[in-house]
Amino acid sequence: MKMSESNIKQQLHEACLEFIDNRFQAVKKTINEIQESLLSETKSSAGDKHETGRAMIQIEREKAGNQLAEIEKTKQILSKINTQHSQ
Repeated sequence: MKMSESNIKQQLHEACLEFIDNRFQAVKKTINEIQESLLSETKSSAGDKHETGRAMIQIEREKAGNQLAEIEKTKQILSKINTQHSQ
C-alpha cells in the first residue's frame, strides 16, 4: 500500500509541476505580447491617448510580472516536496 501512496504522491507532484510550467509559459507569452504592444503603441500614437495606452500596458506588464513571481514561489515550494516517503 505504501508503494501506491508514494506513486500517487509522485503523480500528483508531477501534475503540479506540469501545471505550473504551463502557467509559466502562458505568462511569459503574455509578457512578450505586452512588450510588442508597448512597442507598437510607441510607434502609432501621440498625446494623452498615447500616455493612457502606455500606462495601461505598463499595468498589464506589472500584473504579469507579479504572476511570474508567484509562479517562482510555487516552483520553489514544489521543489522541496519529497514524494518518496509517506508522512
